[in-house]
Amino acid sequence: MILIVVLGSYLYINDSKEADNSSVPTQAISVQNNPSVIMKNQDGSGESTFTVRQLLENAQVTIPDTGATVSLVDGKGEFDAGDGTAGIIELGNVFAKVSTGENDYDLYGVINVNYGGSGTFVYIVLLHATSQELNNTSSVPIEDRVIVKSIVPSSENPQSTNYKIEVNYLGREESETMAQDPTIPMKLYFPIDNHKFAK
Repeated sequence: MILIVVLGSYLYINDSKEADNSSVPTQAISVQNNPSVIMKNQDGSGESTFTVRQLLENAQVTIPDTGATVSLVDGKGEFDAGDGTAGIIELGNVFAKVSTGENDYDLYGVINVNYGGSGTFVYIVLLHATSQELNNTSSVPIEDRVIVKSIVPSSENPQSTNYKIEVNYLGREESETMAQDPTIPMKLYFPIDNHKFAK
């Protein structure tokens, strides 16, 4: 299912009750790689500039592997998939953008999902943004309780909808337990095809 948030001369703000997500760890102390995007206003009054975080922190996203959707409020939310699966979600502090045309962007962010246990599962979400809408098109899993440091799109074929991203994160050796802090630099590469993670 694709969910839409209308973009105009102001940000979409969800007025639902903010969830208490204090137990979800943040990805980093400071905001990293938080670029800006420029969008034409729907009323023709000119252009507006937003950071990727501003666009994502009140967007609607689909919880991976559940089909449940949640409207983030200041980057936080809670969900119930209706099959006994429920939890909380928090937007991380690492972002990226790829311009795929005029007023057309692929936006990336990190989400941390907790299903009520000790694990916090980290995903990269992809949202396709235009002047009219913001669609959460797909996501990919990284690992449990890791720290994403950067999302780096390839510089080849500017404004193409086919490219790759590199995800740099801190993980663990196979011999390490989840109780140990992630300290080992790791990388993952993902191909993108027409505003989605390619399968």
